[in-house]
Amino acid sequence: MNRPTQHRLTFRLLVVLTAAIAILVPLILHNPHQNNCLNLSTDRFPNLDTTGAVLLAFIGICLLAVHGTSLVGERDEFRRTVLIQSMLWSIGATFTVTTILGVLETFNKVPHLNVLWVCPMFTVFMGVSRLLVMLRYR
Repeated sequence: MNRPTQHRLTFRLLVVLTAAIAILVPLILHNPHQNNCLNLSTDRFPNLDTTGAVLLAFIGICLLAVHGTSLVGERDEFRRTVLIQSMLWSIGATFTVTTILGVLETFNKVPHLNVLWVCPMFTVFMGVSRLLVMLRYR
């Protein structure tokens, strides 16, 4: 990516991912099905789960929008192709991991994967696949 486009993408991703972490950590610590580390009673915060779920869904949409706007804003065809290929690889990797974990979960071989981790998993796969695609074209 050219410098301004790369800086915009990096800044937008940092903003969205910081918001996601700020929302995700209290939700995980407040989960009534796990040990409640912060002793947040559901009586005092009855709508925390619902509000957090809606906000995290919005964060996921924002992540897709950030990647989409960076794709549209990219002027160089080669870099656009690299971005598209890395998105395809990360979608495939996320689909593969969630499918394998879903099958293993069906037979009680692994614990339940919280759906909130799928979007961060996609983002990690996006970074790794982008690095690998760039190395492939060197």
